[in-house]
Amino acid sequence: MDRFATVEHYTAAMVLSGAGDALGYRNQLWEYNESGPAIHRELQELGGLKNIKVELPDWPVSDDTVLHLATAEGLATGKTGEELLHEVASRYVEAMKDMDGRKPGPSSILGKFSLQNYNTSVVLRCRCAAGMFSLRCFPTEAWGRRGLQSAV
Repeated sequence: MDRFATVEHYTAAMVLSGAGDALGYRNQLWEYNESGPAIHRELQELGGLKNIKVELPDWPVSDDTVLHLATAEGLATGKTGEELLHEVASRYVEAMKDMDGRKPGPSSILGKFSLQNYNTSVVLRCRCAAGMFSLRCFPTEAWGRRGLQSAV
């Protein structure tokens, strides 16, 4: 690719990633279902994608989406560099309070304790899905295009 991604590309990646995760979660029914054909069959039984309304109480968002939203909120502050890392870290810690009825993985749970102690490097090396979501936009936003290699 000879051109750099734009802010619109990053925004689209964030929005579509969050929406896809929320849709695919289906109140934990599809999250760990590895059969694409079974999910597609159930989706058709529900009337197809056009009839799905991802809203409470039937479609709560997953732990990953909660953390994904925290990432988006942090990025939306306009902060950069180390200040941005601290902002997202504090938002992740706050987001972990909204995990009732969700199944955060061990990386998310352990990451919360590192983040509470302001170990912001965990934001970028977290193996949780929110960390992976944030890597779609975070390095170039935090350090610019030149810093991408050092962030990864």
